[in-house]
Amino acid sequence: MLVFLLLMMGAGGHWLPAQASEAEPAMQQFNLKAGEILPFVERLIADGRLGEARQVLEQVRGRTPDPVQEQFLLGQIAGLEKRNHDAIEIYRDILARHPKLTRVRLELARALFLAGDDGAARHHFELVLGEDLPPAVEQNINRFLYEIRKRKRWQIRAYFALAPDTNITAATDQDKVYIYGLPFELSEDAQETSGLGVIGAVGADYFWPLADNIKLKSGVDIYHTQYSKSRFNDTFLSGSIGPRFVFKNTALTPQFTGYYRWYGGEDYNHAYGGQLLAEHVLSPRWRLDGTLSWQQLEYDRDIRRNGHLASFTTRVSYSLTSSSILQFLVGGTWEETRVEDLDNLSLRLGGGFYQDFGRGVTLYVKPELLLRYYDAVESGFAVETGGEDRKDTRYSVSVDLTKRDWSVWGVAPVFGYSYTRNDSNVSFYSYDRHRFQIGLTRTF
Repeated sequence: MLVFLLLMMGAGGHWLPAQASEAEPAMQQFNLKAGEILPFVERLIADGRLGEARQVLEQVRGRTPDPVQEQFLLGQIAGLEKRNHDAIEIYRDILARHPKLTRVRLELARALFLAGDDGAARHHFELVLGEDLPPAVEQNINRFLYEIRKRKRWQIRAYFALAPDTNITAATDQDKVYIYGLPFELSEDAQETSGLGVIGAVGADYFWPLADNIKLKSGVDIYHTQYSKSRFNDTFLSGSIGPRFVFKNTALTPQFTGYYRWYGGEDYNHAYGGQLLAEHVLSPRWRLDGTLSWQQLEYDRDIRRNGHLASFTTRVSYSLTSSSILQFLVGGTWEETRVEDLDNLSLRLGGGFYQDFGRGVTLYVKPELLLRYYDAVESGFAVETGGEDRKDTRYSVSVDLTKRDWSVWGVAPVFGYSYTRNDSNVSFYSYDRHRFQIGLTRTF
């Protein structure tokens, strides 16, 4: 078992706040003054007298000079008594009001690790590395993170939301299109259509142990959006399998991949191929994740789009503090189809900012820019572009607010908004889209 060096965390950084308020006389049988209660409880905990320490805290609850330290000690007692889920609830409650308390976040990460919730434990350990820590504490956190990468067996994902959307088809708001310079009326399905969607997404990965640092990772995901107009319903089923190699600061996972998609209740397309997933710890605060993939695409309705797609994505994460993360993203794709005017090359640039606030609020903002260059333009639109190849520029930003302290059974409400604008030198492909989401997500 890993030894957690909390005693080495002295002053410096945000550990626990000092409070200055008078409390009622407490525990007369111990002849304690108000300011002596919590130090007395700390001595009881150090001596292993956990039952007595808990009894004292329960009798004076809410009447000590430092209610946050009082609650923190209750969390410590729960952890030492191996009531990890009680400890997790206590620490999360503290962080919902005081998100910058590094020691509390560290104890939460440790309790999550002991409870087997490795995904959430990793999230909080990596946040803590955003502070200036003693070297020994930093080393110990990295040992936990390495252990998490090694022992991982299950990974489960779930998300459900209501999603009002101004443009579910990502289509133009024009009612006419000019082909060879002549106007044609657009059908209703080819124009911007608003609607209320119900989104459901579930997924799971299992890691089969093959050796000490090698596991066979297999996963499946299903994503479905349901609309009142069923012709816009969208279902996406994907799977992957391959070995995962875990090293001290790196994890590599080559996989076979595939997916099947249905649109409007009918077969739309499917693909098969492979990908390489990479994770690397650059330093205590910097982390690198990358994906390199190749897929063979087959379309059921429009066989002109049959071909292959190669892509890469690289994301760098930097822990600013124990409650905030900054991310940078760069990616690109190359798609080759059966017709030149659908062949394209794209460049993707983006970022992200994560911040835990008080009152249990978490903010995540993600801006992104996508530049797409086609090898040609459809002949009917050549008049509009002046013979130039088609070029699209897509701007998007999303904002998510999660209320962590409203968590029930490990899930919390999330309120999201996203805006997408696509500008194209072919006006038929230009559009605006506003989307709102009210859903449930996992609590970290």
